[in-house]
Amino acid sequence: MKSLGRIALTSLVLMGILSACGGPVATPSTNDVVNTAVAGTQQAQALAQATVNASVLTVIPATPTPGPTVDYTTLTEEELATLIDQAVAEAVTATEQTTTAVTTTTSDNTVTSEEVTYVYDYYYNADYYMEYANQLLNEYYNLYSDLADEMIVELNGIESELTQMNNTLSSIDSSLQQINSTLEQGLTVAEETITQLESTAQTAQTNAQELTTQAQDMMSTLQIDQQGRVQEISQIQPNNIPTDRISSLQTAFDFLDATKLAMGDNKLSRDELTTLTQLGVNAQAGFQTFGGNAGIAGGSDLSQFTGKFSEITDQLAHGQMPQARGNVDTFERSLGTRPMTIKKKSLFGIILLILIISGILLLRIYRQPLGPALELPTSTQPISTFTTIPLQDIAINSTATEVQPTNTATPQPLCGGPAVMNILAIGSDSRGQHYLYGLADIIRLVRVDFVHARVGVLEVPRDLWVEIPEISDHYGITHGKLNQAYLYGNKGLGYYDGPGEGPGLLARTLNLNFGAQPDHYIAVNMLTFEAIVDAIGGIDVYLPYEVSAKTPSNPRAPSVPAGHHHFDGKTALWVARIRQYSTFSRAENQNIIMCAIRKKVLSPAIVPAIPQLVSDFKRYVQTDLSPEQINQLACLATQMKGTDVVFASFPINLFKAAKTFDPQLGTTTTTADADFNILRDYIDRFQQGTWPDPNIVINTTPSPADTDLEFSCED
Repeated sequence: MKSLGRIALTSLVLMGILSACGGPVATPSTNDVVNTAVAGTQQAQALAQATVNASVLTVIPATPTPGPTVDYTTLTEEELATLIDQAVAEAVTATEQTTTAVTTTTSDNTVTSEEVTYVYDYYYNADYYMEYANQLLNEYYNLYSDLADEMIVELNGIESELTQMNNTLSSIDSSLQQINSTLEQGLTVAEETITQLESTAQTAQTNAQELTTQAQDMMSTLQIDQQGRVQEISQIQPNNIPTDRISSLQTAFDFLDATKLAMGDNKLSRDELTTLTQLGVNAQAGFQTFGGNAGIAGGSDLSQFTGKFSEITDQLAHGQMPQARGNVDTFERSLGTRPMTIKKKSLFGIILLILIISGILLLRIYRQPLGPALELPTSTQPISTFTTIPLQDIAINSTATEVQPTNTATPQPLCGGPAVMNILAIGSDSRGQHYLYGLADIIRLVRVDFVHARVGVLEVPRDLWVEIPEISDHYGITHGKLNQAYLYGNKGLGYYDGPGEGPGLLARTLNLNFGAQPDHYIAVNMLTFEAIVDAIGGIDVYLPYEVSAKTPSNPRAPSVPAGHHHFDGKTALWVARIRQYSTFSRAENQNIIMCAIRKKVLSPAIVPAIPQLVSDFKRYVQTDLSPEQINQLACLATQMKGTDVVFASFPINLFKAAKTFDPQLGTTTTTADADFNILRDYIDRFQQGTWPDPNIVINTTPSPADTDLEFSCED
């Protein structure tokens, strides 16, 4: 189409030619000029339509149909990159077709409504493939952003070009809409609109050419990136070679556990790859040295598996996650039974964390502690006495008034225990069958009152920034988070050689900062916790509120609705660890889980099996309690109601979030800040048994909004 003025002028010229040929000449009116212009416009449209139908409109692009839904976690890195490459190529082709369609339809400076529809078909085709390419890019970022450094740089450029092309096509869309609107009004298309359309189409063509060049480099960049990862891990040498066959086999299982954990979120970072490779080369060295079956009846030759470790890490370095998963499972089955495997019938064992809270396990009396003692300076505890007057010491006078005996007895501690036993309870985040490493994920001070058959459990926030004693000669460490004291004290790092290992250093840290005076300790790692719950057949739990990990960006994350549930060990651990609202709400979840375990252990079906299970299981916890003390706690449990176990928390308003630089980690970390003098006063009253109020009646239901209220178990 041409401008209205141009068509009107053409009409006047035609009229002049007609009059020159002898026809009558009349002065045209304004209406005649407009009518002639409209007629000329319609003729131009018809002519353009006929031309297009005869040439350019012979092939209309098919609307893309969405392919089947793909689980991208089942693809290797290379397969996903190939999909991106194909999608980018389709987007480039569709964009070039769009620009060709625009060039064709505007070549005569006229655009009809049919031509607008024609260009729209190509435009939507290009838009579809660009959206698909961007979707694949997002999936790649989600899965490999922490692993593929050079590829991410390359894909950032591709994404930038796709965005620019999309913006350009949006400009084309805007022009097409303006043209379509102009056509619907029966007016000719303004030349500047057509010019804008041609310009944006040319920009799209240029971007498509740049994107083609960039996409051609993608697969070679991927190969370079993967080769760099493989080269990097090939330089890693053993730094902690196992010392015998059993420790070699345990290191192999640690490698497999760590690999499955790292792949659990379908992501793998460069640091995780390095850590896994280090575990693998250590285990491989152990297999090479101690893998033979000499002297071991029925032992398999482990040296045949030495290549498995590098095979798995090589697959991870090449982004072959599905193959690595399958290889890990096959390798684990080939290794057979884990060393020191916890049989299902004996997995229950010593759940000393629950013994501390409610004293629920039975064990024969032994006086030897099961681990190194804390050796803290102990405060003087008042010793309850029972005073009687021997009958033979009372003088009898037949004429005297009968003397009524005076009852001077004070309550005796039950079950042969002390008046009070203070215990430091720790939940370690270590997933191995050892206590060499791991932070104190859960920290509880437990006061067991043998006189009044009561147990108090106080949560101590793990993120408090505290002074840590006796390890300053190691990297100058003097401060850290409270949960780090447990890590620094255990044998794995070798920072602390004082009494009690990790629990000992954590107890000394609590004593230094808050005056806490635990007599004993108990630590349970995550693997043992899961095994305990599974060994007793799971637990029945009532959740008064939903526990969920869902977020707007991850709506399919796990969740457990409010109501009654039966949990296995894995689910119970997940509910106990998730920080849905805050650290305090997580402690509320842990209290609910511990009460459910207490109830299940004291059920008639489980009690008869406890003694043997305890005997088999005691090696899998970290404690300085003696079997005699465990027996005392178990005895006390039988004389307590659920409401005799009270969980307490510091008032939430005592704490505020802070940012603290951790020189050990070399970064700023989130910590909890509070007045330590106030916390010291609360702990002192807790240890004396005056807080929480021993006469308190608890009838509240746990709620994320009231996580600092006292809470007790139900029978």
